[in-house]
Amino acid sequence: MRADRGYARVSVERANAMLPRIHASVSPSQGTAGAYGTWVVRCMVAAGALGPGDGIAVALPNTWHAWLRNSAKGVHSLDPASPNYVSARASRDDVDVRCVVPDGSTDEYEKSTREALAGPPNRCAYHTEVTLTRGTLRAGDWIDVTYGDTGGGSPGFTAALHPNGPEPVRVAVRLAADGGDYALLPEEESPLLVTKAAEPVEVVAYAPSHARVGAEAVCHVIAPGCLAECRCVRAPHVCGIGGGRPCGVPGNGDAQSGDRPVRAAVHADRAGGAAAGGDGAYGIRLALRQAQGERRGQAQHER
Repeated sequence: MRADRGYARVSVERANAMLPRIHASVSPSQGTAGAYGTWVVRCMVAAGALGPGDGIAVALPNTWHAWLRNSAKGVHSLDPASPNYVSARASRDDVDVRCVVPDGSTDEYEKSTREALAGPPNRCAYHTEVTLTRGTLRAGDWIDVTYGDTGGGSPGFTAALHPNGPEPVRVAVRLAADGGDYALLPEEESPLLVTKAAEPVEVVAYAPSHARVGAEAVCHVIAPGCLAECRCVRAPHVCGIGGGRPCGVPGNGDAQSGDRPVRAAVHADRAGGAAAGGDGAYGIRLALRQAQGERRGQAQHER
């Protein structure tokens, strides 16, 4: 299922002095990587007013729309029972709003390129448009845009797949009298979202039969069933050799599409096992053991 295209024009500058001033916030302000949740972006009128035909637009960071298989996930306002459903409501009972995700989709894997509210076109550049159809919002009134509304049976909205630092939620406002142009709020006025790491998960590291403590080995690391919803593990691409050096750039590994080689030096630790990696953000801890006639390594993904 897919919504129609029809993007609004965006002006980075506040072109009209009559535009209402909007204060935006997001709650909660963080999510767990790859986990379902519900996030509410509140756009409060701080000064001025919004009337029929006026509206706001909201865009979460692109990372919150990325998905497996080098795809975007489906984000939409179409089916309240499907994942990643977006809704909106106003604080006043005498105000009605229409909520639309342009080019929204309920498909799990999305490849289509979208025009962004801020930045270049991107398949992950979803945004949500909320338009007043009745009534007026004045100072102190607000519109809530809910990502992952579970009221209709949706399991929620998935956070970004990987831990990220603070990223801005972009908000824009428009007046019907301006011909439909959106004025983007400055980035410094944008609320921030943070993605934190999930709990460490157990993965399996396959080492060659000649692997031994103190020698360099190339391991293949997989995570069968990791994060049941997405089967995804963020593993170091290349670990430092010999320890004491940071891990290389992390990459994505998908248990469905194969495993990811990790080069590491294996050395004994106090617990009698072996450790790999250095002082980077991620490491692989290996303990060599005999299993069914082959030498295997048990690995733990560490933050």
